[in-house]
Amino acid sequence: GRIGPGFFPRILGFTAIAVTVLAGVREILSRRAEKPVTQAEAADDAAEPDLGRHPIALIGFTVAATLFVGLFGILGAVVAGVLFLGATLWFLDPEHHIRALIIAIAVPVLLYLAFQTGLNVGLPQGILPLG
Repeated sequence: GRIGPGFFPRILGFTAIAVTVLAGVREILSRRAEKPVTQAEAADDAAEPDLGRHPIALIGFTVAATLFVGLFGILGAVVAGVLFLGATLWFLDPEHHIRALIIAIAVPVLLYLAFQTGLNVGLPQGILPLG
């Protein structure tokens, strides 16, 4: 009757994928409903920072999140986390590869240690012989 290890991370993963897919669908639908932009509006838009509408990044993140959830139990929490964070940070922040690499390795390892040793949550270790 007890929920098995990895159940909560799968819930979070599937929720993240669902939210991302929903955002993608809304993005596609909003692009279809857009009206043509005048020159004055284009000039106003050029002066403002670009804060949204990045469908390629959204699709890439959706694919990465899907692979993360799929590989979580096979490769383990640490390896899947490193691959997911590494790929997304490398793509989303191409000017800071060293920082992306450090974050991609440090965060999953620290989260694994916190959940495994601190909270005694049974995360899948996958292909690494961890403790």
